[in-house]
Order: sequence, then structure tokens, then C-alpha cells
Amino acid sequence: MSRTNLIGNVFFFLLSGHGTAGNTLGFLIFLLAVRPDIQSQLQSHLDAQLGSKPAAAWTVDDDFTPLYTGYTGAVLKEAMRLYNVVEFIPRRCTADTPVTDLAGTSFVVPKDTLCLLNFTAAFRHPEIWPANKAGCNDRAGRYHPMLDFDPTRWDAHASKITKPSDVGVGLRTYFPFGLGGRACLGKTLGAVMMVGVLAAVFKEYS
Repeated sequence: MSRTNLIGNVFFFLLSGHGTAGNTLGFLIFLLAVRPDIQSQLQSHLDAQLGSKPAAAWTVDDDFTPLYTGYTGAVLKEAMRLYNVVEFIPRRCTADTPVTDLAGTSFVVPKDTLCLLNFTAAFRHPEIWPANKAGCNDRAGRYHPMLDFDPTRWDAHASKITKPSDVGVGLRTYFPFGLGGRACLGKTLGAVMMVGVLAAVFKEYS
């Protein structure tokens, strides 16, 4: 690859990630503003992990992994579950593909069918991701994703979220960066950026 092509790819890689990461953080900061109890727990987790260490001394190995697999990561994952900035991703079947739906009905998706994977439907499906009491108890009597914001639902499998095939059906319906060979190339960079911003902001401010 030539130097020009390399620079162009790096530029595109970073530019693409900033749009989606920035929008996700916008939703996340809104959710934390309306849920000060969760914001306080996030700040406690950041304090416990980072202590008085200056931001310049934070590292991916020592700090990102414990944050991402702990409460900070749970806050991020829950925000992406409720308000994913990608509405759907297109995939074309390269062969006849047998599928079984949640009702147990089996059918075949024919080769060359263009499928649109609906993120919102998958991430908020009530049989897979049951709403908490607050999420179903707003004044209008309807489900509201803002009130369903509950990072504790990730406690049991926070460290496994990058390996959906290792766990039950619930996590196989959560793919904010896509799945398989065509998953988002920037998913690790995006996660590092968003955790870093959360830490930098909420370590010092409310």
C-alpha cells in the first residue's frame, strides 16, 4: 500500500469513528444527566480504578480493560443498546440460509436476498431484553427507553460482550458494531475513545 493510500485509510478510519462515537456519547451524557444515581455510581467506579492518576498516565492495558469490563463499560453498552446510532446494517445472503425465529419457526432465506438487520428491534426485544419496572411505568403508560436505562443488566456477562457466540441468545441479539468477518473495523478504537471520554469528563465533572 502506498503512503498516500495509507494516510487516506487512517483518515477515513478516524473520521468514521468520530461521528458514531460522538453521537453515542451525546445520548449517553443525556441519559446520565437524567439518572444522577447512575452517574454517581459511574464516578465511584472511575475513582476506584483511576484514583489520583493523571489522565496522561492512563493506559489501555492498565485502565481501559478494567473500566470496559466493569461498571463504566456496562454504562456504555446499555446506552448503545437503547440508543444505537446505526439504525440497521445491510447483509446479502451468499447461500440459502436456514433461520429459526424466536417463536421456533424455521424457514430458509434464499441466496442473494438483501437483509436489513434492525438494531433497535434486536436490542429492545422484550423477550430478550425485558424492561425494568421504571421503563414500563411512565405517565403515558408506555415503554420508554430512557427510563429503561439499567447498566446492572450487564453484570453477569460484561467481560464476554466481544464474544457473543460464547454466551446465550441475549448477547447474540446485541451487535452494536456488527458481527462476523464484516464487523466494524473500528470497534476497539471506538470503545477506547468512548471510555476515555467518559473517564475524562465524569472523573472531574457532574
